[in-house]
Amino acid sequence: MKLEMLASAVLVWLPKGEILTIDSFNLTKVQPPPTPNPEPWWFLEDAVVHALEVAREGHTKVPWIKTGDTLLSPDEILQAYSGLRAMKAFDAPRP
Repeated sequence: MKLEMLASAVLVWLPKGEILTIDSFNLTKVQPPPTPNPEPWWFLEDAVVHALEVAREGHTKVPWIKTGDTLLSPDEILQAYSGLRAMKAFDAPRP
């Protein structure tokens, strides 16, 4: 899947097993924790990193991301994160 990491995105945290609907991304439907939920992001890259690096202690919710017409499942977010980490490692200066 080709993702535009500079596109805007919305991150939402849902309980495991909850069926994702377009209403899950409605800004009038707030489900803490974590807050705010949903979270708008300027860049998909930032949303992906936040979803996997944020401390999620105290809740069992999983991240979903909407960018454009694409919905990313928790597994797809993990794949995108792995790709970002690999690119950063590749771009790191060599001694």
